[in-house]
Amino acid sequence: MQHQINPHFMFNVLNSVGRLIALGELDKAQKVLAAFTKMLRYSINDGDEIATLRRELDYVNKYLYLQNLRFGNRVTYSINMDPDLLETKIPFFTLQPLVENAIVHGLEPKESDGIIWISGHAEQDKAIITIGDNGLGIPEEKVKLIKDLTSNRLKSNIHSPAGIGINNVHKRLTLFFGSLY
Repeated sequence: MQHQINPHFMFNVLNSVGRLIALGELDKAQKVLAAFTKMLRYSINDGDEIATLRRELDYVNKYLYLQNLRFGNRVTYSINMDPDLLETKIPFFTLQPLVENAIVHGLEPKESDGIIWISGHAEQDKAIITIGDNGLGIPEEKVKLIKDLTSNRLKSNIHSPAGIGINNVHKRLTLFFGSLY
């Protein structure tokens, strides 16, 4: 899953580039293609299974830039990360699925003024990273199911509609950090 880019997302980006070209906004089209190309290059990743937090945030920043284009600036975002954490090693493609969940499940159904924030700080010997949004929220039943999946109270099922991205990230963080996660 860490090497996939959603084909629907790719279609939307390329469609946006076509629209920008048709409207004569060539500089903006070029910026979109540059961001998308860097995302594709990062997603290929040469088989490295770890990345720095800096590289993950750079990827997420490009992803959010492209999503913002898609939503016509009705989604804003901020990234506020403690600079001391930027060289922290994490599993490759850890943050993007969580940010994508915030957009797809929280902000897409919302009419306007969507906000995503990503923050991180050091707390003792741990890095605390938060991804939040002001979207519609998650129904309590789904929150319980996701918590059950990530706490291994339920046998993980890749076909379950609840928490696939979250469960995937959880498993990779658990494998990488063990009990420290």
